[in-house]
Amino acid sequence: AFAAHVESDGAFAAALAALRAAAEIAPTVSAFSLLVARLLLTSPEQRQRDEAASLVERVIRQDHANPGAYFLRAVVHDQRGRREEAKAALRRCLVFDASNAEATTALSRLEGGEPILTIREVAATSSTRSLLDKLLKR
Repeated sequence: AFAAHVESDGAFAAALAALRAAAEIAPTVSAFSLLVARLLLTSPEQRQRDEAASLVERVIRQDHANPGAYFLRAVVHDQRGRREEAKAALRRCLVFDASNAEATTALSRLEGGEPILTIREVAATSSTRSLLDKLLKR
């Protein structure tokens, strides 16, 4: 929802930059890194989703009982087509936060064959299209 909100306002890059700065200033505050990861996991760019996966694993190494990190680990596994690992991560999330509605909903979504988190679509702007046309010599 947060990622959709900042995208709809055209503020995705600004939100990402602000959260990256906060994570850099306070590296031991896992909430900032997890927010960065959550935004990056909605990216259409694989490189950004891989960065998110690294952030999530770093948080888990720092705080092995962080339910939010296990939820995002499940998203990473789901996006990579590893549904059973995603379910295991969600069950781990629920060990640390048994009332986590997001994890419970995600388990239901996986059982129904739906993705946990939707990757946002980025429409090409006219300047992006013209650059692509030049590169492709159209």
